[in-house]
Amino acid sequence: MIKEKIFKNKLKYFLYFISIFLCIISLVSSFYLTPFFIHNYCTANLPQGSSLEHCNYENFSGIQLKLIAFAFIWLLVFLFLLVFNKELFSIKIDTKKIPKFFYKIKKDYKKNKIHYWFLFVIILLGILVRVYYLNIPMKTDESSTYVWYASWPAYISQSLYTYPNNHLFHTLLVKVSTAIFGSSEVAIRLPAFIFGILNMFISYYLGRKFFNKEIGILLCSFVTISGYFIEYSIEARGYSIVAFFAIASIIIANRILNKNKLKSWLLLALCLALSVYTIPSMIYFVIIIYLWVIYEKRFNLLDKKFLKNLIISSMLLLILITVLYYPVILISGLNSIIKNKAVKSYSFSYVLNNLFPYLDKFVKSLYLNFPLINAYGWIIFSSVGLILANIINKKNRIVSLLNLFIPIILILMILQRVLPFVRTYLWVFPIFYLLLSIFFYYIFDCLFKNKKNVMLNIFCIVIVLLGVYNFGSIYKNNFNYLGDTRLVYNYLNEKLENNSCIVLFNISQNPYEYYFTKEYFREIYCKKGKEYDLIYGIINPELSLNNENYNYLSNYAGTKVKSFDKNDIWLFIKLENKS
Repeated sequence: MIKEKIFKNKLKYFLYFISIFLCIISLVSSFYLTPFFIHNYCTANLPQGSSLEHCNYENFSGIQLKLIAFAFIWLLVFLFLLVFNKELFSIKIDTKKIPKFFYKIKKDYKKNKIHYWFLFVIILLGILVRVYYLNIPMKTDESSTYVWYASWPAYISQSLYTYPNNHLFHTLLVKVSTAIFGSSEVAIRLPAFIFGILNMFISYYLGRKFFNKEIGILLCSFVTISGYFIEYSIEARGYSIVAFFAIASIIIANRILNKNKLKSWLLLALCLALSVYTIPSMIYFVIIIYLWVIYEKRFNLLDKKFLKNLIISSMLLLILITVLYYPVILISGLNSIIKNKAVKSYSFSYVLNNLFPYLDKFVKSLYLNFPLINAYGWIIFSSVGLILANIINKKNRIVSLLNLFIPIILILMILQRVLPFVRTYLWVFPIFYLLLSIFFYYIFDCLFKNKKNVMLNIFCIVIVLLGVYNFGSIYKNNFNYLGDTRLVYNYLNEKLENNSCIVLFNISQNPYEYYFTKEYFREIYCKKGKEYDLIYGIINPELSLNNENYNYLSNYAGTKVKSFDKNDIWLFIKLENKS
């Protein structure tokens, strides 16, 4: 007890010192870091492939004012710690709860061995299908993540937001992973893979916590076979991370509604901050979670303890998001986050006209790799699940969250006038799968009653086995599978000489950039007007080799086509200098 008190006092004064120190550093820096200095620094350190527009001198015209603002933010952090020090540093951490949790699992396992063995097989199959695809050749977006951001020092990757492909928290984790395990495909994908595995476990816990173990195993099964959940567990992007934090936040928010403890509020703020730190559009989810908590507490909204904890949590969340994004705001500017190409606002008429095609794509993506029936059959089952939840489980808190989810997202999308990539909403998918689980639970309850549990377990295994079997063909057709990118690299790696280069036609350069920059420390792509001894062209296999393609290639360095060789997928065009 005394040791814990001493530790908390040390932590308190350490945080006081850090906040004041950073406040002073920001003020001092504002006098020395001129726009001219930052512009030169940015130009010198810009990662390959990043837009030079980022280093435009005008971007840094207000940098000194931003630093002063940053000093003010740290001063607010200090005041926040000072005002709420009693609440923040009086939190007791019960380390005995962790052993108790595992003891409960052990006790429950003895009663429900069959259930846990089925769950083990389902998660094992989910892990195996993800491991099988973990070492496939690099793809376009994940290659960009590594080449443009994660391969560079953290202070650069955490301040450059030239494109929203930089999922900051994920990029930071990739940086750590590659620093330890090297720059292989598996090392780059490891953070997304780990969170992808965790999503199966936490989805089971979500279903069990709010309903029962049968709905838990159903929800886990649907997350296990979901095409998008598998894909973004094996591609180096931040989507599996935000899905995990979304599910964790729902569980924590429910604990707040049960006990209203400050440590739960602080943990919620941390989870939400990390989700927004990964992908800024998670601010939608932040709004939904806080609205849900306020709605559930609507009859006790004026309770002093609730209001105080809500204010502390909201302030901490705001401080965390501001501090985490401040390097980006300082160097890349706020517009790089809220007005980049990926979040372009359309007209209201455009959004409304394209809303139904977008929803059609969303539904097909949502149930991608689900066997037996098409996506619209599954969405009907989910809709019936929502109706059943409102009739049978209307007192369950999560039902109000299920009712809030879709209307709020649609309203925010229309107000912001954006139609983002469907994958951006991966964190929404478990909500639909939960509705689907509710539907099947009550169907099996009506059909089998006493044998319900056994039949549900068998159903889950069958669904997962079919999903795992189908995923190979689904993957190649839906996720831009570049099967021979690594093969092309191996082929050209043996042939490239000092005065040779590569031309790409209608195909992404990022995967090749990833493979070749690991071996070469020179420009591997042909520069127009420069003469080369040998030029290799890589043509998109979906394009026919016509005169236009030949002309495109021969325009580089005054070359002409001499001969070409065919490969199973890619077509290599061998070019030789005219002379």
